[in-house]
Amino acid sequence: MLLRNLKIAGTYVYSHMVTHRPFILTHAVTGRCNCTCAICDTWRRPASLHEMDTMEILRMLDQAADAGFVAYVAFGGEPLMHEEITKILSHAHSRGLYTILITNGYLLEEKSADLAACTDLTIVSLDDIGTAHDTQRGLDGLFLRVCAGIAAMKKHKARVALNGVISRFSPGAEERLLSFAKEHGLKIAFDPMEPFPGINDDGVMADADRRQVFSTLLDEKEQGAPILNSDSFLRHQIASRPYSCAQPRIFLRVAEDGIIRPFWCRKTDQVLGDVTKQSIPEILDSPAWNAFDTTAHDCHQCMNSSTVESSLFYYAGFWAYRRYLKFAADYAL
Repeated sequence: MLLRNLKIAGTYVYSHMVTHRPFILTHAVTGRCNCTCAICDTWRRPASLHEMDTMEILRMLDQAADAGFVAYVAFGGEPLMHEEITKILSHAHSRGLYTILITNGYLLEEKSADLAACTDLTIVSLDDIGTAHDTQRGLDGLFLRVCAGIAAMKKHKARVALNGVISRFSPGAEERLLSFAKEHGLKIAFDPMEPFPGINDDGVMADADRRQVFSTLLDEKEQGAPILNSDSFLRHQIASRPYSCAQPRIFLRVAEDGIIRPFWCRKTDQVLGDVTKQSIPEILDSPAWNAFDTTAHDCHQCMNSSTVESSLFYYAGFWAYRRYLKFAADYAL
């Protein structure tokens, strides 16, 4: 694990200093989902007319590995609804990619033995405790199945962490989630809810409330609580400051149909490529990708951890690499 962390850190440094190219492949394996979350817009969108078949996905993974990518993040929709998700994750893992699964956990228990063998980290989404979580996710019995799935994964010696989305839908959830994480020996990351105008507006926290929540979480982290978010990210939620978005230099986001667009970008949603028709190197060398890099560099509008956390590290300078190694080690659990 130490050697793999050093490889990831080395690729990070090489990207920063030389290539300015991404090294994490994030992939919505399917647009299908068994939840109807109040916080999310995925299930509300029309289903894609075409999802990449397994062979197209495996070819994409080969291209990513050959191009020097070091990690693969499978999400959705709900990725465990894909009929060949284990084959996909196993291939990524066999190519040396640090393989991360993000799941709502509903199908986790029944697939736990296979998943434990082909993932480096499984992140389970959990936004509250008990039936409050079921209500927010629109799926009865979800919380109990999450608990069973986590227990099964831990039985198979898999690395598991939690991710909680903080919103007005579940006031005080961060305290309940942190207690749950401590009780079950899990680490947890927190994210403010991403706003989708006209969809989840009533769940967006007021700035003062967000600052209070993340101030509490920072205090907890400084006292040793198992919080994965970096100090920098937590402080940014308390008192946001300008940063340069490093999304196009850190991760490549592929939709279920192979189309590449920015991830939750507030400035552009243009198509940047299509992995079913272009190779990954072709896409990263394209005028569209270079234009996105220029646009992102001058932007700091996002608050989600995927963008903010990575950007704060990427442009923090050489002195931050030591902190990056600690952050990577935290995620290695």
